Amino acid sequence: RMIGQPLGHYPILQKIGAGGMGEVYRARDEHLDRDVAIKLLPAGSLTDEKSRKRFEREAKTLAKLNHPHIAVIYDFDYQEGVAFLVMEYVSGGSLAEKLKAELPREEEICRLGEQVAAALEEAHEHGVIHRDLKPGNIMLTPEGQAKVLDFGLAMLVQSAEVDATTQSSAETPGVAGTLPYMSPEQLLGKTVDARSDLYSFGVVLYEIATGRRPFEQKLSIALVDAILHQRPPEPLTLNPRISSGLENIIMKSLEKARENRYQS
Repeated sequence: RMIGQPLGHYPILQKIGAGGMGEVYRARDEHLDRDVAIKLLPAGSLTDEKSRKRFEREAKTLAKLNHPHIAVIYDFDYQEGVAFLVMEYVSGGSLAEKLKAELPREEEICRLGEQVAAALEEAHEHGVIHRDLKPGNIMLTPEGQAKVLDFGLAMLVQSAEVDATTQSSAETPGVAGTLPYMSPEQLLGKTVDARSDLYSFGVVLYEIATGRRPFEQKLSIALVDAILHQRPPEPLTLNPRISSGLENIIMKSLEKARENRYQS
């Protein structure tokens, strides 16, 4: 329904994604003559002045993140009650799509890991926690460079939904993120910090290295129990071609207690 419709000076060209944090479209910035990605927040997210002010404040914070491995936020606005963010359009596919096709060699695992870690470091230095790091939020450019999307957006949307008292019963109250990638403290509703992102980073590294997640329980309650209490299979048992050094980095990132993980 949005195709061909203008949002401000951004005519919508095509839909490129949808999820719990809204729909994403490719659009044209008519002022600067370039393609951009537009993320529409879920309908009804920002129904009052308080939630709009929070959205504006968060958007301005996210726009300060300027890094080669972070998709930049250019603008935000409202139209007919819909809030939207205008972001850098990254051509290419997601890491999730790449992992369906092949398991990378160790050199590439480490290269991508370094790029995502650099993006997290930049965000954490600005006080921004991602809260929803996963392969679907990591784009790979045609040159193979990683670009992390949606920094801080999970909290921004979740806060807006709570303010608007439209909390979906399918969501965990007070929790923003994607279950298989969430840290134990995130699942327990504790305050999250940089180390929670580093747990999610460990899950992503594990998946790149082995082709599967550390915990693959289908039932949500069983998955939560595994994340909180079980030790995942050692990556080397699933992919003997990786080094013990890489395995150690992955397993340290996946420590249950955040004080036992990397601290930055």
